[in-house]
Amino acid sequence: MKINSIIFKTILLLTATSVISCGGNKNISKNNQGNISENNSFVEESISENDSFIKESISENNSFLVEARNNVIKNKTDNFYFNQASEYVRNEGEASWNAIANFEMAIIVNPSNGGYYNDIANCYRGGIKNYKKALEYYNKAIENGYDEGFIYYNRAICKFETNDLTGACSDYSIAKSSGWQDDYYDIATKAKCTIKINQSNGASLNQTQVTNIDGVYYGSQNISGLNLTAKLTISGSRWSVSSQLGYDNPEYQNGVVMGSDLYDDSGMIKIGYVSGNSANIDGYPSMRK
Repeated sequence: MKINSIIFKTILLLTATSVISCGGNKNISKNNQGNISENNSFVEESISENDSFIKESISENNSFLVEARNNVIKNKTDNFYFNQASEYVRNEGEASWNAIANFEMAIIVNPSNGGYYNDIANCYRGGIKNYKKALEYYNKAIENGYDEGFIYYNRAICKFETNDLTGACSDYSIAKSSGWQDDYYDIATKAKCTIKINQSNGASLNQTQVTNIDGVYYGSQNISGLNLTAKLTISGSRWSVSSQLGYDNPEYQNGVVMGSDLYDDSGMIKIGYVSGNSANIDGYPSMRK
């Protein structure tokens, strides 16, 4: 039971009025290269003449992506296309060509937003498993200022899968120094990385393991005389939380772990984080390990 929903119910009972609440990322083979089909004319015409990266990227014409592009709604904002793509990811998963087609349009409308490159890279890496294509988009995300630790980690995966072990270890090191803690792909072992981090006394320490935030966290809070309890379980790249208010039935939610941050199940929206032995998620009481 989330705190927000409890507050909503309390206000509803006290005021007897209606209350409305609202809340609140394939490699171009030579055989696939060629001109954009006529069915993709809208996408093609939307591209700036000097945007060679996007022109090259959409030159792939597999039938699934062509069909997805045909379904793209015309003449919308980048935020519209981003929301459309995010919805496709939630409903169809990261291997969604519909999501990729809409992320393409978000990039075309706003090519300086590094987050859009990251989102489409996640589809190619996590869903399509085209690591070379994903690598190209992660590079563009970083070039456009979107350089969070998890991006370097995801790029490390792509470099490992394309047999660039030195590059994989380098990105893994950058990810760690940026606060990324979860080596769910086991890059350190697979690529035999030895990472050096600076200690407070200026010395260096070889480290190949990531700080582990796995475990169970508990918290409680008094809400209008009723006890709200919450239990968070973190295991690898996933988290789940159960909560209960008084004698009500328990409620459940789960999502994705990225470093020390907790995201919703789509992996798109950050809703919490872990700091030391404490965990915080929007709508739940603070919890401790």
